[in-house]
Amino acid sequence: MRTLIVIPARMESTRFPGKPLAKIAGREMILRVLDNLPDYETIVATPDKAIYCVVKKAGYGTFLTRTNCPTGTDRLVELSKYIDADIYINVQCDEPLIEQSDISIVDNCKKEYYDYVIGAVCRIENDPNDVKCILNGTDLSAISRVTYRQRGIYALNEEDLRLFGQAQNTEKEHIEITRFMEMGLPVKMAVIANTPDVNIYSDIQIIEKRLLC
Repeated sequence: MRTLIVIPARMESTRFPGKPLAKIAGREMILRVLDNLPDYETIVATPDKAIYCVVKKAGYGTFLTRTNCPTGTDRLVELSKYIDADIYINVQCDEPLIEQSDISIVDNCKKEYYDYVIGAVCRIENDPNDVKCILNGTDLSAISRVTYRQRGIYALNEEDLRLFGQAQNTEKEHIEITRFMEMGLPVKMAVIANTPDVNIYSDIQIIEKRLLC
């Protein structure tokens, strides 16, 4: 089966404009993500020529998308119309410490449960003696002694992307996994390592310290 890693990226970010090209220890963040996945076929999907040129110059694959894609997965929908694969894995450009082994976990989960949308979570360190409540507004959704953080990594097939593109874009804050849930599609979550991502500029210092360890 052909697995294609797609990294959607754009320069316009509310919290951190220009984030994909922000340098971490002298190298652009998006290139660090690509560098971490040497055994996978990768491509960057972006509407921005600045990102396109940096990625292409570094020798990685690139694909120019339209500018009005509301989410990263919408960029995968567009790309899938031109590039065939059995599995498309959406990896966010702000995951400079992502491990190839984590992507393999998500990839293998999709191969085992091909008819499921696969997301990724990491376990948050906390006190197992505390009982956690998961709320939807003020409604109780679940009780657990373990909590997880959602990661922006999704494994999808062509049919998943086709349905995603056809569905109404109603998810709050452009969290793609909620669109699949609202569509009633089955979703499984793969548990991967807890590595920090980059949301705001100050997060870069955290990443650089981890790289020095």
